[in-house]
Amino acid sequence: MASGTINDPAAKCSYEVDIVVRGERGNSRQALLALVEAKWNDIMGMGQRLLRIRTLLTARRRN
Repeated sequence: MASGTINDPAAKCSYEVDIVVRGERGNSRQALLALVEAKWNDIMGMGQRLLRIRTLLTARRRN
């Protein structure tokens, strides 16, 4: 489990991620188990931000 900032060079911005949980698959590859972004006093749904962050993390893992 970790937290941090994910850079998005294409959008020229970064995303703060509060919790990222990765786990092991049976073939020694990592899987993304959870991705959490919390904002104080903000209503958030499963929006494009989390999908974009997941895409960035997946692409980073492949490189």
